[in-house]
Amino acid sequence: MTFTSFFDSCRRNTRVRKVLIGGAAASLLGIGALAAHAEPGSLMRAHMGGQHRGHGFAGDPAEMTDHMLLRIDHMLAKVGASDDQKTSIKAIAKSAITDLAPLRKQQWELRKQMRDALTAATIDKAKLAELHTQQTQLFDKTSARMQEAMIAAAEILTPEQRKAMAERMGRRGMRGMGPQS
Repeated sequence: MTFTSFFDSCRRNTRVRKVLIGGAAASLLGIGALAAHAEPGSLMRAHMGGQHRGHGFAGDPAEMTDHMLLRIDHMLAKVGASDDQKTSIKAIAKSAITDLAPLRKQQWELRKQMRDALTAATIDKAKLAELHTQQTQLFDKTSARMQEAMIAAAEILTPEQRKAMAERMGRRGMRGMGPQS
């Protein structure tokens, strides 16, 4: 089956389309968790058109958490989430942010070690390979926790809300996610 024929069959198959839309909605919910463990300053740079214009709240985890919860609340209001749904999903997001914080610190330490290894007088390929393995394992842990949070949050929303979220996401577009139809 070719890539094009796969997507043609998805357009015709309502069940597959619903699964894909639900997955897209769950992915959108994960953006908050992703930003919570992203590189310090990256969230602020994203709001500034990709340019670094200061550290903003990047160094303050509480401020960053509050900002992410505000964005999640705004997004949920747009799809008609109830107060109970908002409370539950924000609790899931807070838990994920808390769980991801130590992994974020580990990511920074690995990045520093990678930079040091790459700028050393002699390149130690074995050391770089080991650092890469550690980064991959850490990414897998982070990804698994984010996936868990996204699924839990998506299960709280109704299918109609997930569909509305996916449609909203499609209208706004997702930078770096390919063409929008």
